[in-house]
Amino acid sequence: MSDTIENSLNLLLDTAKKLGAESASVMGGENTSINVAARLGKLENIERNESKSIGLQIIDNKRKVNLSSTNFN
Repeated sequence: MSDTIENSLNLLLDTAKKLGAESASVMGGENTSINVAARLGKLENIERNESKSIGLQIIDNKRKVNLSSTNFN
């Protein structure tokens, strides 16, 4: 896992704890995929996609909220 995601997850968890959440959990992930297309034995297209995501779940007073984002700007 990249430092960017790990730092974001730590920040989310620390903030939830400071705000007094009864329970909080974080999740993060990275994905890279490569798609290759060929037609009649000839290479037609190559695509590479990368994505990152983080999420937070907070439970407080029997209420639950889930948040997620793919925006790291």
